Amino acid sequence: MKIFKGTKKIGEGTLYATLLQQTIGLMFSLNKKIVIFQFNQERKVSIHTWFMFFSLDLIYLNEKKKIVEIKRDLHPFSLFKPQKKASYIIEAPSGFIRKYKLKEHLTLQLR
Repeated sequence: MKIFKGTKKIGEGTLYATLLQQTIGLMFSLNKKIVIFQFNQERKVSIHTWFMFFSLDLIYLNEKKKIVEIKRDLHPFSLFKPQKKASYIIEAPSGFIRKYKLKEHLTLQLR
């Protein structure tokens, strides 16, 4: 699935829509890649980086794909508890948010 900021493609990630995919996520992965979690309804979803070997940027999107919360540089073996509900979560290698100047209230496109 491609990620766009306006008309500019800023990334491409694998869609994880099943519970099994979302539970395993990037644990034990050595590859720094982008993963997009999709949920049936908006909810608060905590993310952990147990058994991960690199830091992540987290981008929480509502059902309209508007950024509602971000977390930069979540280090390995950490836990993040969001304040907002989300329909999508983008897990990207650390630095993604800074590189593309992402911030809350910005709307992304996922295609």
